[in-house]
Amino acid sequence: MQWKAVAVTWVMVVLGFLAVASTHVWGSCPQSNVSFDHSVTLPAGVVLPAGDYTFQIADMPDLVMVRSADCRDTYYLGFTNAVQRPQGTASASPVAFGEAPAGEPTPVVAWYPAGDSAGHEFRY
Repeated sequence: MQWKAVAVTWVMVVLGFLAVASTHVWGSCPQSNVSFDHSVTLPAGVVLPAGDYTFQIADMPDLVMVRSADCRDTYYLGFTNAVQRPQGTASASPVAFGEAPAGEPTPVVAWYPAGDSAGHEFRY
């Protein structure tokens, strides 16, 4: 009978850790909004129509998540490479774009969190 109490306690502890870990990334919605006036692409064929999105660092420094502005929907979760913001670019510019053929969505090459000189280069 005592082993059941121990087993139930361990299950509750494990579930508690899982709940705390998932709330850390999925439950918070930091204010790092980026607005696009045209469609853009992210790795893995993700196309974001014009609109407002939240970019955030997930559990690991090189893991970036892109969500809807209200953080209800997750559109992208992927690894990035650390990259320095190019000198001469405005610190107010949160993303760097690549080139795309006419009529195609523009790829987002890197994201620079507000106030940081370093950013996150997406792995295409």
